[in-house]
Amino acid sequence: MVERSKEQARESQKKIPDIEDKIREAEEKTRRAREDLSGAFEDAMAAREIAEQAQRISEEASRVSPLEGADPGQFHKKKKKKKMNSTDFHQ
Repeated sequence: MVERSKEQARESQKKIPDIEDKIREAEEKTRRAREDLSGAFEDAMAAREIAEQAQRISEEASRVSPLEGADPGQFHKKKKKKKMNSTDFHQ
């Protein structure tokens, strides 16, 4: 029975390097995931700040718009295109 226990202990010891490798791999993946999440959080905060700035600018622009009283459609009117015919090319 003692010999059997010794053999099981030896077999278990052979597995230790593989277990240690898996632990190191898991720690590395955890470290990378933590860095990625940190970067994503920083990017999200920067995007939020930019969106808030854009909102403030647009609100300010709407308060001091130089186009007050202008016809809103005047900037969207399409110009009529001149129809061309074959004589336009032989002038």
